[in-house]
Amino acid sequence: MDILTEYLVKTKTRLTYEKLLSYVWHDKQVQDKIIELNTIGQLFNKSIDSLGDGLIDQSTGEKGGKYKGRTQAIAEREGIYNKIAGQPYNFDWSGYFFQSFSILVSGVNAEILADPIKIQKGQRIDLFEKYGEDIVGLTEFSKQELREVIRIPIQRFNKRGLSVN
Repeated sequence: MDILTEYLVKTKTRLTYEKLLSYVWHDKQVQDKIIELNTIGQLFNKSIDSLGDGLIDQSTGEKGGKYKGRTQAIAEREGIYNKIAGQPYNFDWSGYFFQSFSILVSGVNAEILADPIKIQKGQRIDLFEKYGEDIVGLTEFSKQELREVIRIPIQRFNKRGLSVN
């Protein structure tokens, strides 16, 4: 991700690019925001992938699944009330998929990781095969939101002077 490049050029800071990126990507609040934008902002609220496209079931070619009345009834019996007939699939039955999200920081890069495998009625379902690997990753809109969040660790980094070489 080169979200910070623009900021570095504008401020003509003496900070090294690598140290700043590593510092930002290791920040817990930044990592939490990245995961929140992907899981809640994109998948749960909008049912879109990282390209901003509505989810498509790769096996059937149908536009993202929608809950049926039967699913809503089963969910409500289990105390789950966000499965409404006709609404897009939101990936949040057991919560396992969202809980599996994490951030891997390697050098100047931050990568979103998630376990796409779920077991439903004894069957193994790979969400990457079903909806594509682009369900993990940020849309351009989410990246814009992230830019606002990373200003705080950038300011902390600047104040600490961690970059002087």
